Amino acid sequence: MQPNRFSEGLKTLRISRNLSQQGLAKLVQVSRQQVVGWENGFNLPSCKSLIRLADLFGISIDALVGRDSQS
Repeated sequence: MQPNRFSEGLKTLRISRNLSQQGLAKLVQVSRQQVVGWENGFNLPSCKSLIRLADLFGISIDALVGRDSQS
């Protein structure tokens, strides 16, 4: 599976906050392997994880998943 807007955006956000994949995983309460899967486009986070990610980065879930206002 190829990276998508979500996976690319998540990696950009993580790096901009100087977080390792392990560090992000700890903050969101998931495994590092789950973060790797998200960033590589292999899977998507659960609703609970999406909420935690959006709260952590201070953005909406729409912005987090790459959904613009025109969609």
